[in-house]
Amino acid sequence: MALPIRILTAVPICDGHDSAINTINLEFIRHGIEVVYLGYHRSVGDIVRAAIQEDVRAIGISSYNGGHIEFFAEVIALLRKRGANDIKVFGGGGGTITHEDAAAMKRKGVDNIFFAGTSLAEMTDYVRKHYGKPRVKRLRAKSPDQDLAHELTAIEDAYAKGKRSTRNRKIENRKSKIENTKVIGFTGPGGAGKTTLIDELVLRFLNQNPKGRIAILSHDPSVIGEGALLGDRATMINSQNDRVFMRSMATRGQAGGLSPATHDCLALLARSGF
Repeated sequence: MALPIRILTAVPICDGHDSAINTINLEFIRHGIEVVYLGYHRSVGDIVRAAIQEDVRAIGISSYNGGHIEFFAEVIALLRKRGANDIKVFGGGGGTITHEDAAAMKRKGVDNIFFAGTSLAEMTDYVRKHYGKPRVKRLRAKSPDQDLAHELTAIEDAYAKGKRSTRNRKIENRKSKIENTKVIGFTGPGGAGKTTLIDELVLRFLNQNPKGRIAILSHDPSVIGEGALLGDRATMINSQNDRVFMRSMATRGQAGGLSPATHDCLALLARSGF
């Protein structure tokens, strides 16, 4: 099985236009891309934090409210500051981003800007061509969260290739196992309110544990070889916090609502201090 392309999409702060990005998300998914959707009215910090934790290949930003030159530049600057130069940035804004603006944005490090009239097929082909190649060499992680994100990716990639890596087996042999960590599972049909409940519990945990951290593994269904909309972050307001580590996982064809890599990912989180 080829490794799925993972990207993050978002709409900037003070911008509530999400119909275009939702349409684009669905087209990406239809062509096998896993999309972590962060939602609208998202700050630079929210976007970069999520991109690093999700270990995505690129960030797609849909901006319609102006301020795009500065906003895109700040996203790129924060990615570089946090050692995530390998996460690329692209986007669009209908008629609000001019060709002159796009040229200035590219000089600041933006990969590409899609203009009004660009077909969905062109956008999809661009993402698959530019972000679909395997990473040749990983940058050295500059933070524990970034290192953890890289390890989670290695676990998921091993399962996608039909095998468990030696890294996975080592995790099971560590003293800190899942049994020694509090793990709570939530399940139910779509629309039952799972993410809303989890987000409220996260808020209470953060308030009662001023120095504590919590991790979330969020699952969404997908078919082998097809994409997935990993959209729980879009509705989890309180979880946009540096003390929350969240990873979105596609089931990748496994029945039962969990990813094949879930157990090993939980074991890794357990030995990481959560």
